[in-house]
Amino acid sequence: MAICLKNWGSCIVFRPFNGEIPQSLVNMSNLKILDLGYNQLFGQIPSSIFKITSLKGIYLDNNSLSGSLPHDLCIHLPKLEMFYLDTNELSGHIPPSIGRCSNLQILALSINKFDGIILRSIGNLTRLEEIYLGVKFYMKLAISLIWRYWVISLFRNSLSDGLHDDLCHQLPKFEVLQLHKNELYGNIPPSIGRCSSLQGIPPISHEGGRLRSLNLNGNQLEGSIPTSFVNCKSLQVLDLGNNNLNDSFPYWLGKLPNLQVLVLRSNRFHGRIQDFNATFSFSSLRLIDLSQNDFTGRIPPALFDNLKAMWDPNHLHQKLLNMTILKQHCFGKLQQ
Repeated sequence: MAICLKNWGSCIVFRPFNGEIPQSLVNMSNLKILDLGYNQLFGQIPSSIFKITSLKGIYLDNNSLSGSLPHDLCIHLPKLEMFYLDTNELSGHIPPSIGRCSNLQILALSINKFDGIILRSIGNLTRLEEIYLGVKFYMKLAISLIWRYWVISLFRNSLSDGLHDDLCHQLPKFEVLQLHKNELYGNIPPSIGRCSSLQGIPPISHEGGRLRSLNLNGNQLEGSIPTSFVNCKSLQVLDLGNNNLNDSFPYWLGKLPNLQVLVLRSNRFHGRIQDFNATFSFSSLRLIDLSQNDFTGRIPPALFDNLKAMWDPNHLHQKLLNMTILKQHCFGKLQQ
C-alpha cells in the first residue's frame, strides 16, 4: 500500500493488507495517490474515495473487492490519471460518468464481473493511452471508441464479431493489440500487414509499421495466416494459438527481424516444417510453440541452426530454450 500526500517527496508503502478498506485512510483531502493493490482486501469500495478531488492515481487492483461503482464515479476526480480496478469481484454496470475523468491516461477494469455493454462515454477520454475493459460488446463499437489508443487490451470480453478488413485504418495508432480469449470468428484480414503507429490513416503502400504485439489466442479464427504479416517489421510477439487456423508452416515469418515469440499451438496447421534457410532465419526468435497441430515429416536440422537467439550464452554447452513442438507426426532424430 502506498499513500502519498500533496507535496510529499515519498510514499509510505506496506503489504500485505487485509480486510475492508478503512474509512480513515480515505478521509485525506490532499491525497494524491492511493495504492492498495495486490492485497487481501474485500467488501465494497468506500464511495468517499471517489470524492477526493486531489487524487491522481487509484490502485485497487488484485484484491477481492465487490459491489458496484457509484453513478457519480468521475464527477469529483478531475485530476485522475491512473485508475486500476482490475482483478477483483466488482459487478453491475460501468457508470456513464466514467467519461468525466478527462485526464485519465490508463483505465483498467478487466477480470471483474461487470455486465452491460461498453459505454460511448469512454470515447470522451481523449488523453487515454491504455485501456483494459471487462464487458461484452461488438468489435465494431469497440473500434469506434478506442481508435486513438496505442495499447488496446480487450481480452476476456466475449467480443463476438469478425476482424474488419479496415482494422488498421480504424486503429491508426495501436502498437499492442490483445484480443485473446474472446469469441472472434472468420479470417484474419490481409490488411493487418499495413498496421502502423503513425498519426492519421496509414497509406496503402506503407510497410514496416509499429505493430509490436498481436495476441489473438483463444478465439474461433479460421483460414490461413496472411502473408502481409511479413510487412510488420517491428512485430515482436505473434500469438495465434487455440484457434481453427488451417495452413502450412508459415516459414516466411522468419523474415521478421524482431520476432521473438511465435505461438501457433492448437490449430490445424499441417504438412512439413521446412524451408529454413538464410532467407527465412527466425534469428531473433526466443519462444516457439507449434504443439497440438498436424505437422508431419522430419524436423529439419536447419530449424535448430537458425534459432540463434534461443541458445543460452551463460552455459559452456549451449542449451536450447523455450521450444515446444510436441504432439506432431514428425519423425527422425533431433539434432544434438
